[in-house]
Amino acid sequence: MEKMFVGKCRYQLWFVLLFSFLLSLILLLFNNSVWDHNWVTSINNFENVIQENFARELTMNTNSSRQVNVTQEKEHVSPHVPKSNLLDSCSGRYIYMHDIPRQFNLDLLKECHSLMTWVDVCESLSKMGLGPRIENSGRVLSNKSWFATNQFTLEIIFHNRMKQYKCLTNDSSLASAIYVPFYPGFAVSRYLWGFNISVRDAVSLDLVKWLAQRPEWKRMWGRDHFLVGGRIAWDFERLTDNDTAWGSKLMFLPESKNMTLLSIEGSLWNNDFAIPYPTHFHPNKDIQVRQWQRKVRKAKRRYLFSLAGAPRPISTYSVRGELIDQCRASSKCNLLACFNSVNKCDEPVSVMKAFQTSSLADSKNSLCCPRNRLENFEDAFDIAVKGVLEIVEAIRRDIKEGKDLTIGFEELNGIVS
Repeated sequence: MEKMFVGKCRYQLWFVLLFSFLLSLILLLFNNSVWDHNWVTSINNFENVIQENFARELTMNTNSSRQVNVTQEKEHVSPHVPKSNLLDSCSGRYIYMHDIPRQFNLDLLKECHSLMTWVDVCESLSKMGLGPRIENSGRVLSNKSWFATNQFTLEIIFHNRMKQYKCLTNDSSLASAIYVPFYPGFAVSRYLWGFNISVRDAVSLDLVKWLAQRPEWKRMWGRDHFLVGGRIAWDFERLTDNDTAWGSKLMFLPESKNMTLLSIEGSLWNNDFAIPYPTHFHPNKDIQVRQWQRKVRKAKRRYLFSLAGAPRPISTYSVRGELIDQCRASSKCNLLACFNSVNKCDEPVSVMKAFQTSSLADSKNSLCCPRNRLENFEDAFDIAVKGVLEIVEAIRRDIKEGKDLTIGFEELNGIVS
């Protein structure tokens, strides 16, 4: 009985296999075009259902998928479109630097022995404007972050620091401000005494002519441009065309009136702003700043005040002479004389030693333009750049609001962005 049951099952299994084979053959031979069409349609319908379900899940889970959506959108954005403000740390901080001809910066440093009257600054131009390193300070200074920096090399220091600026861009359309790496101080320094105004103004006139032809200039007619001067602002703001008048006319040229000047001393005009003089301290690590701070805090201060300087007997407006006389007469004042046969004011170690002996001094030892960006301390370069960006942003806002800027260019009134 059991053998009959097994044989019967085998017979039924072969019958099912044979029937399935014949049915498949018939379907293949029956209207291939209709079959293909229905099959493709079914697949498409299945894909549509999957996509609809996926989209519905994304909609229901907005919070968890928001970052995914942002990423998917950015993958389809043109590379010419700036990144989202949420993802781009440089948004609003991009700076474009003009690639100006060498005649406006590096070539001005040639024949450095005659760059300044009475002073040879060739050694000061080394190490990208920082000057030679101070190797032996007799324990007056804290570490190897000190240099014999000349106060007039700010243009070189700032230019080289801008090359390291993390938000520097080659696309001027992304820039919030445009930097002109011109060296106006060195362009006029060798001609301040004994030269007529045509010689003093020659390089500045060539520069603004070059800038006015650039497409970046025509976007805002120079209102988003800025430059750095290593001399006081008055050296670039000659009021008359008399040969006896002082300085160049750089900042009073029609084009320059639209630009912003950062100089070591400001003036009464509204297109220049004072930034710190370069100091001798150029740290590249936070620990170097903290070491110097600890040393200064521990210094024994025998005097109330320290004064380093020289009188100006010819000037009727100067009070230096009176201050020096009062300092000499007081036991609480330490005077570092910068005149007669003994002049130690050009020696960084002597100046810093004098300042460390008093509670007050005639100048602040602030940070300026270190070789690399510090981790936590904000230096003078960062502060200066931030100030320029705020100025340009205020100008853009005034333009959008239709305010009269009285800038001398009627074309600017039509700018909307």
